[in-house]
Amino acid sequence: MTQALEALLGKRQAAVALLDGGGRVVTLSPAAERLLGPDRPLLDGQVCAGRLSEEQGCELRRANGSPITVEVLARLTDGRLLVELWEDGNLPDGGPVGGHDLLYQVTEHIREVMWLRSIEPNRMLYVSRAYEEVWERSREELYADPTAFLRSVHPDDLPRVLAAYRVQLEGGPFFDEEYRIVRPDGAVRWVWARNFPILDAEGQPVRVAGIADDVTERKELEDRLQQHAADLEARVEERTGRIRELERQRVEAEKLGATARMAARIAHEINNPLAGVKNCLRLLEGAVDPGKAEFLALAEREIDRIGRIVHQMLDLHRPEERVLDRARLSDVLASMRLLLDASARAHEVHIATDSRCEEAMEIPVGLVRQLLYNLIQNAIEASPPGSTVRVSAHEEGGTVVIEVSDEGPGIAAGLKEQIFEPFFTTKSESGGLGLGLSICKGLVEAMDGDLEVESGQRGTTFRVSFPAGRWSPSASPDRGGPSAEQRE
Repeated sequence: MTQALEALLGKRQAAVALLDGGGRVVTLSPAAERLLGPDRPLLDGQVCAGRLSEEQGCELRRANGSPITVEVLARLTDGRLLVELWEDGNLPDGGPVGGHDLLYQVTEHIREVMWLRSIEPNRMLYVSRAYEEVWERSREELYADPTAFLRSVHPDDLPRVLAAYRVQLEGGPFFDEEYRIVRPDGAVRWVWARNFPILDAEGQPVRVAGIADDVTERKELEDRLQQHAADLEARVEERTGRIRELERQRVEAEKLGATARMAARIAHEINNPLAGVKNCLRLLEGAVDPGKAEFLALAEREIDRIGRIVHQMLDLHRPEERVLDRARLSDVLASMRLLLDASARAHEVHIATDSRCEEAMEIPVGLVRQLLYNLIQNAIEASPPGSTVRVSAHEEGGTVVIEVSDEGPGIAAGLKEQIFEPFFTTKSESGGLGLGLSICKGLVEAMDGDLEVESGQRGTTFRVSFPAGRWSPSASPDRGGPSAEQRE
């Protein structure tokens, strides 16, 4: 048996030795002799025989302090021990620790990082060459300090990695984490690291083997896929919102059209008899007792109010055509201020105008005047006594912008979508019919414009924008409006 073992040891490239029951060297392999060299006496005798009889290995120290690890490979029936020796990071005869040439060729030439670490004491026994390619750091720092890899972990990932590492050291689940590392040049890479326990004969972990993959490309692809999915979801949401808006506009247009047709029929039926009643009242003016004349005046005013309501109902069905005229917007604002000044004084409200459109422009004057009348009158009625209604106008790149602001109580958030619906009103106590803003919206659409509303706890602003052309005496009739000669 001894001769067979000695023959095996003589052929084996691993640094192995056969020890007797007292720990003395019986036979050394050539690799073991080269490894020990002048420090052979460290192994020969009682140096670690006691520990080897109870444990799987021990550690020897050379004169220079470097360690030599001794691990029990087999315990023979006669008490002898077959042991393997290696130094940390020492690869005798061009092979890995222990001389496992085939395994060394694999671990040193694959892209994955592989390592082997002892648990007690906590020492790094082997790290593959790929560590230096992925981390761009020397393997020697891990042999000196097994936790050196933590210094490369991205600061945002370090708490999670440390927690998982501590759990493993305390006997919990083994390490399995994806995290980022920062190379010395500042480049960031993603790695996926896993640890696996190596158990002794009693099933207790004595070493840890690990593997780490550079998964940067996969993580970048996942990020791109997530971004693509988010962009796609946003586009779907945008399209869905657009479809809902178009459907809302379609329903609103159908509702407005039906309401306008009904209002026009009602207005037509009311208008003719209303004119007859008013004429009769005028014929009665000379026949009525002067003391009762005030009642005739009151009746005539109420008939006039009914007439205005009928006119609004007809406007809802037949908005004025968009005819372009040469005009200065500042003049239009001034005329509307003069027209509504009496109404403003009656409500103890001041009208302030500010127009920065002094040059002549091609605008649908009739529609603009009707629009301003409704918006300013609404602002006057919404404003408390002593407040100011502000009307401003300016041009932004060929677009006219008009704003009408009041200092009233504002519009509740839940009502903003309803204020443009026909017959919706918050002024029922004053006899409002709820057609003014609906008519305004129709007028703005006839001008190819937009009507927006902003309202807070105090004050509301209606913002109108529509395209306008700058007028010049040489303007061609083909520009969509009447020529200069036709306007005169």
